[in-house]
Amino acid sequence: MVGEPEEYIEDVLIVSKCMNTFFHDKWILDLGCPVHICSKKEYFDTFQEKKICFISLGDGFTCDVMSVRTMKIKMFNGVVCTLDGVAYVSKMLMNLISLG
Repeated sequence: MVGEPEEYIEDVLIVSKCMNTFFHDKWILDLGCPVHICSKKEYFDTFQEKKICFISLGDGFTCDVMSVRTMKIKMFNGVVCTLDGVAYVSKMLMNLISLG
């Protein structure tokens, strides 16, 4: 890259693979995921557990969706965001916010 750094605006994507690591308390922004997914039922205001369907992951593994609800997330800056249609999938290792 030629020129001064302020002349360029770049998006950076960092991908890492961590074995046996759980991110149940973290949220990942995901362009490829069609729905929001949460792995902790404590995050839902109201909750009724009942198998609704299943999701297929990129590696071919399937997970049961046990509920679909609305949830509120408090952002780092204090703003509360509402996510509609959040799927509860207990076997997910991380929570996903769908941007797609």
